[in-house]
Amino acid sequence: MELTSSMKLSVKDLSFSFDGVRAVSEFSCDVLAGTVTALIGPNGAGKTTMFNLCGGFLRPTTGSVCIAGHATTGMRPYRIAQLGLGRTFQDCKVFDQLPVLDNVMLGFRDPKEETVLAAIMRRRTIRNSERSREEKSIELLDEADLGKSMNALAGDLSYGQRKLLELCRVRAMNPSIFLLDEPFAGLSEQIAGTMKSIIARLAKSGQAVVFIEHDMHAVAELADRVLVMHVGRLIADGEPQAALRDPAVLDAYLGSVVNR
Repeated sequence: MELTSSMKLSVKDLSFSFDGVRAVSEFSCDVLAGTVTALIGPNGAGKTTMFNLCGGFLRPTTGSVCIAGHATTGMRPYRIAQLGLGRTFQDCKVFDQLPVLDNVMLGFRDPKEETVLAAIMRRRTIRNSERSREEKSIELLDEADLGKSMNALAGDLSYGQRKLLELCRVRAMNPSIFLLDEPFAGLSEQIAGTMKSIIARLAKSGQAVVFIEHDMHAVAELADRVLVMHVGRLIADGEPQAALRDPAVLDAYLGSVVNR
């Protein structure tokens, strides 16, 4: 497939090996703007390794990754983030000792404003920018039902609320593609509903979302497309109902879950 303006992530023949074990093997996929893609498979299938390869936390043995048309293979994670990749993690990453609002405002950081010269010469501009970031952060928190907790310490939130907060901070970076690692794991029904609504909103606004998940109900409800990994390989790729009923998928992973 040729690169187009709507293609946010392109992975070609990606492989990764460590200690003689091939964790990812010749994986290829293209993710378009405005879509929600679920990446599923049994534990150890290579899903999080794939995310780490895309985000620059691991360097592929072979193959390539492009983010929004930019070849990123070998780039450091912060450079890939600057190109438009946002990432959440299985073990939720928030700053426990900072207020909820400050956690989100960190996502709006502009290094050009964080110099001594800028502080001296552009004080009014910086103050206005800070006020704008605060207003936008509050909007994101309100969408995640966290507005009333914005002055609380992040560490005082529930596990599910902290997951929503992490996503708010990533949204503040305004990425064009989101990689969400098990966003629904451990969430209450109410918080899961909020998470679903945010993910749907992201896709509707033209951003691309790829999420790893074991909750097949969330996958069937949200995903436009399902990618299934098994022992490092892509074994199925298609619409949810077709992918989840693929014989190879049933044999490798889902089995009775789909047939209930």
